[in-house]
Amino acid sequence: MKTIKDLRDQYRASFFVQEEQLMLTDALMAIYVSSKLDGDAIWMMVVGAPSMGKTEFVNIICKLDKVFDVSTLTENTFLSSARGPAGKKNSLLHRMGARSLLIMKDFTTILTMRPEKRDQILAQMREIYDGRFTKESGNGTSPSWTGKVCFVGCVTDSIYDEGNGESAGMGRRSIMYELPNLSLKMREEMGIFANKARPTIAAIREGLKVCAAEVYAGLEERLAQETIPRLTEEQALTFIQMSNFVTTARTAVSRDFKGNLLRANSPEGPARFSSQL
Repeated sequence: MKTIKDLRDQYRASFFVQEEQLMLTDALMAIYVSSKLDGDAIWMMVVGAPSMGKTEFVNIICKLDKVFDVSTLTENTFLSSARGPAGKKNSLLHRMGARSLLIMKDFTTILTMRPEKRDQILAQMREIYDGRFTKESGNGTSPSWTGKVCFVGCVTDSIYDEGNGESAGMGRRSIMYELPNLSLKMREEMGIFANKARPTIAAIREGLKVCAAEVYAGLEERLAQETIPRLTEEQALTFIQMSNFVTTARTAVSRDFKGNLLRANSPEGPARFSSQL
């Protein structure tokens, strides 16, 4: 039976990666497991420059059951009144069901949409995060969905731009993992790794997906036999302290067109972030 360590080792042998980044394999598997369990949804954004390995990490869980990998979204993707043959509901949320994981490997495409379209999609995603979404339509029907959707997105640091991710409210629904910057020597090593892997890259990616599936099979067996332990008081306090720091530090501010500070908004509460941790 494969373990998280096996998945880390296989990824390390396949791609150039800094050791601290391998925690992403743990986080991705944890989010997938969470999508199967009770409790609040976990959303995570992997933030980094183009071609820095965001997609390769997220690819490892793309073939697991109830994982939906979408390339783009419209305001009618999640819910619509349209039906398929025999009246089947074809909206994305209806196909995803009550518990699932949504992946978007280029969330930056959402941020570059016209503001009115982007903000409508982000508003829908906020409701989906909360576990219930109803959409009123002009034909007298009101399609609705209730469930739990975990989410993993890949995005450039443009999510921090004023008017994009943070001010649109999307970022605050997510834990943000930022890929570290690389030195020139590391960038060269990354290129060497990529050149070596290119002839067999399809097999490498498939091998990692198979390994992730085997890791989850072992976790699923344990979940059926064991009760998930509760946090100790010390662990819970650590998460609360971390959450207080992060949610205060990422408080949004308003600036004028010259960049001058107009207002520092009240910091968000720590409960949502702490729950995700």
